[in-house]
Amino acid sequence: MSSALKRTGPIVECYEVEGSSERRVVICFKQGTVAGFFSALSSLYHFYGLFSDRKYVEQFSNGYTIISMYLKPLR
Repeated sequence: MSSALKRTGPIVECYEVEGSSERRVVICFKQGTVAGFFSALSSLYHFYGLFSDRKYVEQFSNGYTIISMYLKPLR
């Protein structure tokens, strides 16, 4: 069994958006496994001087949720 299938917490990836200062943060998690994780998320990126331009949430029938956030510097 691969190590990715054994994970119980969220998986977080960050990507640069080509041609801009924006970053795309993608978080995938199994519903019910990350209690309290998202309550501090906006505080965290605000602490680093970022704001979320847009957010997308996709919930799948297999119990997984994917959140995509596009973050920019406050300037």
